[in-house]
Order: sequence, then structure tokens, then C-alpha cells
Amino acid sequence: MAEAGIGDQKAKLEALKAKLLAEALTDRNRKTSLPAIPSCIGLITSPKGAVIQDMLTILCHRWPLASIRLYSAAVQGDVAPGELVHALRQAAADGSADVLI
Repeated sequence: MAEAGIGDQKAKLEALKAKLLAEALTDRNRKTSLPAIPSCIGLITSPKGAVIQDMLTILCHRWPLASIRLYSAAVQGDVAPGELVHALRQAAADGSADVLI
């Protein structure tokens, strides 16, 4: 017997929480503070579409002195997970961005 409706979503959320806890990804000791004024902002997204233009507009308005580094990745479809992981690894290896979006 299983709880109907919201029960499925709750079970999935609880499973995800348990997985993240087991991998210590939610450990507060691993977290670092965000810089107050980043000098380089890494943006992981698709270079096509409205999102990139919206983000560039917002970033240029809020942090006009920060450089912006694009790490291109698909954000939808079957290839998105692999491309996002690749972009994250690329950003970590590059090390030039103070923060990533």
C-alpha cells in the first residue's frame, strides 16, 4: 500500500535528501561564503535563447565591473545533464570565476 498523490513526490524528495546527506553535499562545513563583490562571474547556460540575454542585462546592471565568463551547456533535453557536468568541471578547472550561476 502506498500513499496516493503527494506521497510519491514526498518519497522522491526524502530519497534525494538521504542521497545528498550520504554524499555530505549538504554539510555546512564544506560551504564557503559568497564574495561580496565578485570580480569574475561564471555563467553556465545555453548561448542561445532569452536566458543568456536576461542574465547579461542583470549582471551588467548589478555588477558592471565584473567580467562574465560563459560556460556553454544545453539546459534542456537528453544531452543537458552531461553538458552541465562538463561545464561545471570546465569552470572548476579554469578557476577564474569567483561565483557560478
